[in-house]
Amino acid sequence: VTAVIMLCLSAAFPLFCSAETYEELTGYRDYLNSREETYPDEEILIYSDSLDESSLGCEIREYCGRTAVVTTDESNAVFSFTVETPGFYSMAISYCGVENKKSDMLRSISVNGSIPYDEASNIAFTRIYTNETDELTVDSQGNQVRPKQVEVFEWQTAEVRGSSGYFEEPLRFWLDAGENTVAFTALAEPMAIYEVRFFKWTETISYGEYKRNSESLGTEGETLRIQGEDAKYKSSYSMAPLSVTGSADMDPVSLTETRYNAIGGSNWSSSGETVTWEFEIDEPGDYQIVLRVLQGGSSGSVSSRDILIDGQTLFSELNGYAFKYSHDWHNVTLGTGEETFIIPFETGRHTITMRVSLGGLAPILEGLENEVEELNEIYRQLLVIMGTDPDVYRDYQFELYIPEVIEELKARSEAVRTLGEELQEYLGTKTGDTQFL
Repeated sequence: VTAVIMLCLSAAFPLFCSAETYEELTGYRDYLNSREETYPDEEILIYSDSLDESSLGCEIREYCGRTAVVTTDESNAVFSFTVETPGFYSMAISYCGVENKKSDMLRSISVNGSIPYDEASNIAFTRIYTNETDELTVDSQGNQVRPKQVEVFEWQTAEVRGSSGYFEEPLRFWLDAGENTVAFTALAEPMAIYEVRFFKWTETISYGEYKRNSESLGTEGETLRIQGEDAKYKSSYSMAPLSVTGSADMDPVSLTETRYNAIGGSNWSSSGETVTWEFEIDEPGDYQIVLRVLQGGSSGSVSSRDILIDGQTLFSELNGYAFKYSHDWHNVTLGTGEETFIIPFETGRHTITMRVSLGGLAPILEGLENEVEELNEIYRQLLVIMGTDPDVYRDYQFELYIPEVIEELKARSEAVRTLGEELQEYLGTKTGDTQFL
C-alpha cells in the first residue's frame, strides 16, 4: 500500500568552492580533533531571561504568542548560561521569522567571545512559506493561476547545521564548565529567538534497528495520493508549484490550458532547502512511500534529499537518499534496492519533509575543497621563487630550492585522482567532472 508523491527533483551542486575567505578560521574537523571526545548527557535550555546586557539590537517582548528575544538585522544577541559538565554539545534553536525581505535569516555564532570554526561563521535559518490559497484559481482562458507564496509566522525548531552541507550531523560546540556565553550576530534579516538548546546528538539508527524497535501494525492501510504541487510548507519564496508539459502522463495535464502539477526543479537545489507535505491517515497500517520524480540535471548526476517523517529522521538510510539521473518521469519506491522501507502510520495528521543535502557527495566535495586549499598553499610557495609573472624561458630549479613542495604537489595529484575515482564510483559512470579530476 503506497502513499504517492509527485515531485520534481534537481541536482545543482558545484564541484568546487573557493578556498579563500575573508578571515582565517579553524576548520570544523580540526576543531573537533583539537579537544577530547566528550559528549555529556546534560541538556541546557536558554530563554530570554538569560539575555546578557552586552547585547545590541535586541528586545524582549511577546511575539507570536511567546516571550522571545526579537532581534534586528544589525543585532548581536548574547546569552549567558552555566554548564556543569564540559564537552561537545549540539545546538538547536526555536525561532520565528520577522517580516522583512523574503530571504534567509543569517547569523554567525560565537561561543565565549569567538567564532569557534568556519562553519559557524554563516548559519542560515530559513523562513516558512505556503500557498496563499489551497485551491488554484482559473483565469478567463481556463488556465490555472500560480498561487502567491505568503510567509507563515510560526515557531520552528532547527538543529544548527553547517551551510556547506559537508556534515550530516548537527554542528558541535565545546562548552567549558562554569559560565559560558553564546552570541548570534546578525548578517542578514531580523528574527525572533525563543529557545536555545544544547544537547547530546546521537547517531540515527539503521533501518534494521528501526524494524526491530517499531511495532508493525500488521495491516495494510489505504492508498493515498499526494500531489507534489500541494506541498503545505516550503523554505523558499521561489518554490511555487510548476507546470510540467513535457510528459503526457502528468496529473493534472491539459494540452491547451496551464495546469500546475509538480514542484521543485532548479528552485529546490540549495543545501538545507525543504518542502513539507501534510496528509491524513484514516486507516492505520504499514505503508510504503513511492515518489514520482524527475532528476534531469545532467547525465550521470545525483540529487540527494534527507527525508523526514513527522519532523524526524526515522533511520539513517533516509539521510541523503540519492535520486539518480533520468531523462523522464518515473516512480521511486523508497528502499535499499534489496528491500522496501515499511513505515507504520497511526490514524491522524502526518508530514513528509524532504531537505536538500549532499548525501554521498559530501565527503568527496569536502576532500576537494581541502585539496584546493593545499594547492593554494603550494602556489604561494612557488610564487616566492618565480614571482607573479614567471619567465617561460627560465629554469627555476624547483627541485633544488623547494624539493619538499614538489613532492607535496605529487601527493596532491594522487589525492585528487583518488577523489575522482571515488566520485566516479558514487555516480556509477564517467562524467565530465570525473574526467576533469
